[in-house]
Amino acid sequence: MSYLRLSYTAMGTLGRIITKTSQRCKSQRRLDGRVVVVTGANSGLGRETVLQLSLRGAKVIMGCRSAETGEKAMNDILLRNGRADLIVLQVDLSSLNSVRYFAEMVAQKVNRLDILVNNAGVMNTPEWTTADGFENHFGTNHLGHFLLTMHLLPMLTKSPIGRVVTVSSMDHMAGKIHLDNINLRNGTYKPFKAYAQSKLANILFTREMARRLGPYSRVKTYSLFPGIVATNIGRHADLGAVGERVAQTVFLSPEMGVQTTLYCCLDEHLDDESGFYYANCQRVDDMLPTATDDKTAGALWQLSSISEVTRNVTKRTKRYQGNRRLDGQVVLITGANTGIGKETAYQLSLRGAKVIMSSRSLERGEAAMADIKLRNGRADLIVIQLDLASLKSVREFVQIVGIQVDRIDVLINNAGVMNTPEWTTTDGFEMQFGTNHL
Repeated sequence: MSYLRLSYTAMGTLGRIITKTSQRCKSQRRLDGRVVVVTGANSGLGRETVLQLSLRGAKVIMGCRSAETGEKAMNDILLRNGRADLIVLQVDLSSLNSVRYFAEMVAQKVNRLDILVNNAGVMNTPEWTTADGFENHFGTNHLGHFLLTMHLLPMLTKSPIGRVVTVSSMDHMAGKIHLDNINLRNGTYKPFKAYAQSKLANILFTREMARRLGPYSRVKTYSLFPGIVATNIGRHADLGAVGERVAQTVFLSPEMGVQTTLYCCLDEHLDDESGFYYANCQRVDDMLPTATDDKTAGALWQLSSISEVTRNVTKRTKRYQGNRRLDGQVVLITGANTGIGKETAYQLSLRGAKVIMSSRSLERGEAAMADIKLRNGRADLIVIQLDLASLKSVREFVQIVGIQVDRIDVLINNAGVMNTPEWTTTDGFEMQFGTNHL
């Protein structure tokens, strides 16, 4: 028996306990005149969430990967609630272009948005990548919802009860955010590992968004564990006959599985809470350190922002077509020992420029220079140490440059720091202001 099948069998026992103790959302709040977006709305928890919110008077936009299955789900809901006000829109959370188009369609269909339920997800898939090249779980469960939330946030901020509700999982407890290998490449991929990372990302996204919005924002954010629910999200897992029987006979029904989602969407006691994680219709404060790591949450946010932008921009990036030579010219580049600075030094050296490479570490600067010379044996390079976080170092650097060359034709202020802790420069300035600007 596989580990996954054994896990599901063991979870059956837990499921029996949970089923007996599961709480219902007790809020009586109505949503007449309110608009809700629910992703993954064509089946399971998503479809049940749509039904329950429609019964409270909400207009619900159903985000579905397939328009056909979405229409079938809508018709099923209308049979159970003939007065349901529903709109079906197609969205593939694994495609950032699809997410952008969906957000545009939402804005065309309605002029307000009160609640966004980030419910869609995939679980334990093979090592697939999204249309944008991301690992499937990260790209679908986290990044797609991150982008959707950012696009719909302007509408949510206009609502007096704006809420972003993201469905996570207890499996986040096994997760780790691999910032240096977010796509789990180079042989490190395992389906459950990828799923757990994406569910932890849901929680950290919720936490970081609340921090960035601030305590006075009208938009509140919540993440949740719905319980062990019999849905088709684990369709890629080999549960076997035993696991399937457990799932269908012991796990929570979709109706009970959406109770915590409803609690986060509706409960009046949460009007002044934001950024927390909930299970069984109550807040969970005893969280693992990985789920309350604000440094990682901030780094994940930044990574997600950059990923979304660069994937969109890279496809349209043009190469510089100019042929101008720089023979006899002198170029000075800060932060030239790595990344963009190093590549800039290399490219300009190919055009004949003498390049002064500033580097915070003389050793790393010389290593970068040696690497460039391996690629361009004729490169004319000078490495000079410079710490931009020290005004004294800047002054000394300028004096040395004046000794080394009698002209400067191009100055490229490239060096910088990003998302540092609350550090100060040697001169007492905030680190990013002191280094990147001053």
